[in-house]
Amino acid sequence: MSGQRSDDVLRGVNLAFFAIAMLPIAFMTFISFYRVPRGKDPARIAFTYLKVMLPLAFFSLLMYTISGALMLIDFDSTDVDWYVFFRVSFHMNLLGGLFSRVVDLLLVMILVEVGNGFLFCHTESRTILQRVVRYAAIVSCAILAVVAFVGFGIMNALVALSSSPDEKLWKAYEKLYASSSILLFIWAGILVGFSAHVYNEFKRNSVLRNSSMLFLYAAILNLFTRLYSLVYVSVFLLAGVRIYAPSKTYTAILIAGPILTAWVHAAIVAFLVTIAVRKHNGLWSTVQPWLGTEEESYPVLAADPSFTDVDEQLPEESSSAVPD
Repeated sequence: MSGQRSDDVLRGVNLAFFAIAMLPIAFMTFISFYRVPRGKDPARIAFTYLKVMLPLAFFSLLMYTISGALMLIDFDSTDVDWYVFFRVSFHMNLLGGLFSRVVDLLLVMILVEVGNGFLFCHTESRTILQRVVRYAAIVSCAILAVVAFVGFGIMNALVALSSSPDEKLWKAYEKLYASSSILLFIWAGILVGFSAHVYNEFKRNSVLRNSSMLFLYAAILNLFTRLYSLVYVSVFLLAGVRIYAPSKTYTAILIAGPILTAWVHAAIVAFLVTIAVRKHNGLWSTVQPWLGTEEESYPVLAADPSFTDVDEQLPEESSSAVPD
């Protein structure tokens, strides 16, 4: 009985950590809708994705929280059929997992488009690098989205066949989930290199340097959380390692898991929203008070508020002053 209580406490802590992450996500969702305009912005697609991703991230955490809370109910002291609660909890957990995977894919697209927006300010055109990264991300994320929905369908089928589950279906789901995690980790590595390239282009630009640094931090944190997911999948899914309460590994995963996933994701979103809020008639050209007063050539997009179509060639003549 004491072991069961200890397990319930650990699961309660895990649940609380996921629930806490909902607060910054909800706040940044509000900020993104009221403080992040899309007009005259070479990265406007990124912030459209952001406004879709944030509600999904919130509902993903909400589904996990409700699912976990249902499983903490003491069924011995109630007249409710535990199997009903199990089915509801399991389906909500699956829905939260689907939302979470879509959020991961949208984050890849956001980071790609933010980086492309930076580079557009530097090159004043869409380069081959920008196009390759964009379309590779679109194709990869489209494939992974299909994989996510297929996996969701497989798990629902397994629940329907709970009396006689098909081992082949479970193995198929494991392979799909593992392949998705591996590809997302590869993309996380690519995005770190991409963000490092972006920062290198702007590290001497006092207007965009700080925002490009935040972009690099966001990509690094994304790699960190994807590495955790890859290790988790490799050990507990592919290698088939099983852990049981109340082992130290079990305790560590329940406590560290939400921190390394939900909390790190909240930090990534905070960096992206901070970058977005800094925008001013162009791509993040607002001069921050701590950046100094040295004069330098600012991005053309920040200087020409009349320019509206960033996918076309910029005018040959433009002012070099940042508008108020």
